[in-house]
Amino acid sequence: ATAGGRMALFATLRALGVGAGHEVILPAFTCSVVASAVLRTGATPVFTNVDPATFGTDPGATAKAVTSRTRAIIAQHSFGIPCRVGELRMLADGCGAALIEDCALTVGSTRDGVAVGNTGDAAFFSTDHSKPMNTVVGGFFYTRDTGLYDAVADRLNNAPTLPEAQQRRLFGQFLLERRLARPASYGLYQLAMLGKSVLRRLSDPGMTFLDDDYVVERTGAYAYPARLPAVLARIGLFELDRWPAEAAR
Repeated sequence: ATAGGRMALFATLRALGVGAGHEVILPAFTCSVVASAVLRTGATPVFTNVDPATFGTDPGATAKAVTSRTRAIIAQHSFGIPCRVGELRMLADGCGAALIEDCALTVGSTRDGVAVGNTGDAAFFSTDHSKPMNTVVGGFFYTRDTGLYDAVADRLNNAPTLPEAQQRRLFGQFLLERRLARPASYGLYQLAMLGKSVLRRLSDPGMTFLDDDYVVERTGAYAYPARLPAVLARIGLFELDRWPAEAAR
């Protein structure tokens, strides 16, 4: 588990040896923090069009973007819809690249009877408050490759956790969402979030979302990568217990 799904991606890329001079192919329709994780390794993100049938990674567009510098391909599953990951597996094998599944928005979906996360060399999931399984912030790394697991786990087990002050803020966010993030009061919750955002931008007008995630030295936001704090992990265990009923709903 990590303090963000993007941190799990970063640790995976580093364990695979991805760095300066390499390229990582990903769909252009993605969150900026995915590109940020690639940039942190020193590699170059290469953007491709999405598959209009799945909104995820398009094997045809990906094939056209492969070069001798390609070291990894990200298979993004969007909105619970698995992408054509079997075709991407064959493409990655053919060019000697690692295949990493982005399951941030897709938990438990299957394609051809195989659950997402099991076709690639590794997968990363997100559990922040906009995702199906919610720990306020967070994510986790998954693989069936024991060697890769050990390499990533070694990096993450020695990573710092988030500062105590930030953990307190996150727990406060959890209490706020527990009270307001429901249909009857969601408008009030959105107003509260807008107010926080405006105040933050007023304090630093030049800051963008990508700056906040990528230029940590500027904001002092958090260690990167960082382990998931115990209090959020406890929420995650509760979420796992209720996940079967929630998934059915």
